Amino acid sequence: SYSSPVTLPLGLAYLGAVLEKAGYKTEIIDATGEKPVKIRRSEDDKYNLQGLNSEEILEKMNPETFIFGISLMFSQEWLPQRDFIQAVRARFPDVSIVVGGEHPTAFPEYVLRDCPEIDYVISGEAEITFLELVHRLLHEKDVSDSPGMATIDESGALVSNGFSDRITHIDDLPRPAWDLCELEDYF
Repeated sequence: SYSSPVTLPLGLAYLGAVLEKAGYKTEIIDATGEKPVKIRRSEDDKYNLQGLNSEEILEKMNPETFIFGISLMFSQEWLPQRDFIQAVRARFPDVSIVVGGEHPTAFPEYVLRDCPEIDYVISGEAEITFLELVHRLLHEKDVSDSPGMATIDESGALVSNGFSDRITHIDDLPRPAWDLCELEDYF
């Protein structure tokens, strides 16, 4: 977190639930929630940084991770998150990095070009789109027409398939996978 309020990771818990229901092994690293009282100053001494630092997150990553999803909610957090994504790519060069959230939804091409370590951006509500992308990647199927997905192709061109379909009935989703989060840390 970059000077943001600490709130339960509802979006991550829904993503985890959808993936688990489909049979995929899923883990969540709630970098803010696992250390909500750990606060340090940014390198420029302008912001409070809250939660696990990049090295602590990297140490928690399962070395067998095939797809790593990152929630990028707020534009003011982009620079430290970009640095973190670069560190993920350096440590895990073969992992597919997927980002979603408000910031990449608003600026998918900018995010992909400013941080070429990112493989895919999901624009809009990610639960079903991320599930489809995971399925296609794990089964080595073409992802170029996945709705709500953006990427830079081999020629350097942006491939953007617009926004994910809206979830019209939230009750159709499984209940959030709170068991994948350390909820006690919030209390």
